[in-house]
Amino acid sequence: MGRAIELFTKHHMPYKAARAHLALARGVASTEPERAVEEARQALDAFERLGATRDADAAASFLRELGVGGRTGPKLLGELSKREVEVLRLLGYGLTNAEIAARLYISTKTVHPCWECLRQAQRAESRRGGHVRPAVSGGRLFLAPAINQ
Repeated sequence: MGRAIELFTKHHMPYKAARAHLALARGVASTEPERAVEEARQALDAFERLGATRDADAAASFLRELGVGGRTGPKLLGELSKREVEVLRLLGYGLTNAEIAARLYISTKTVHPCWECLRQAQRAESRRGGHVRPAVSGGRLFLAPAINQ
């Protein structure tokens, strides 16, 4: 696997190199936990630089399984963190908390605060007679008219 990482790096294939780092981390986790953490962190850093959110989430999840923090803190996008934007975007597609948690490799308890805030806003809007859905633009949450299906 180390040779694969070397070749992917040499040929400017950072995504494949990051995937190989994560695969290596998983492979050595039981025998070399410190190396597994190092490899998984390299994968996480690369995925975040590349904007490969799902892969970054998987790497962060694996780091948590190893007992270390996967991320240093929220990465802000406007007034919302990247995570909040992701959660709210998926809420906008009508996914359940469990579906969102599975897709983002997070706990449903992480999804709930975003959802509860939105539900309160929706209740206020629906009392005025409108049906709304969450929408995110430029890092800001707003309520848009519901799309009829």
